[in-house]
Amino acid sequence: MVLIKGGYQSDVIELTSEGARAVDPQMPARDQSRARIKLAIEDIEIFAKLHERFVGKPLPAKAALVDAAVEFEASKEAAEEAVETFILNLRFVGLLVTLSGVERIVSKDHALDQLPASGTPTTVQALGGQSNAVITAETCAFRVDLLLYNTNRSKHTSPDAGSPRTRAAFPPHQFKIAVEAALRAVEDHRS
Repeated sequence: MVLIKGGYQSDVIELTSEGARAVDPQMPARDQSRARIKLAIEDIEIFAKLHERFVGKPLPAKAALVDAAVEFEASKEAAEEAVETFILNLRFVGLLVTLSGVERIVSKDHALDQLPASGTPTTVQALGGQSNAVITAETCAFRVDLLLYNTNRSKHTSPDAGSPRTRAAFPPHQFKIAVEAALRAVEDHRS
């Protein structure tokens, strides 16, 4: 899964169609949320497995999530980073909500049912239930930056453990530059 076309050395950087759906302010709220869930959870194998295992349950202790990630063949070091990113992504896409005073991992359908059936989003109820959190181009760029940083990773084998592990393909500041350029390109294209 790729969110941008081009790299930090490219003359042109643009969002892929999936990336554009995830950040387009004109996109209906449910479609935008569906795209974000796909990119931030479903398209990342370990996140999809963790979500499937814990959906409908209270957010377990971090140690339990790390153990599950290790069970899904992540190294201990990669599992800890993956769990932190998993929780961040759950919150961002609305799959981690407070119900009856307890943070719960909810299904995609539950998250989508909380959004208006049609119309464009003006506030984002999917951000951990914070209905007053307004998405601006600036916050969108920051969140896409986090999403890009956490999903554009290259796999390599840990020499000591021999198990798959992930590392960032590029430093985060390069993704921020790429996202800002892509968002400007989208705005220029609309003009």
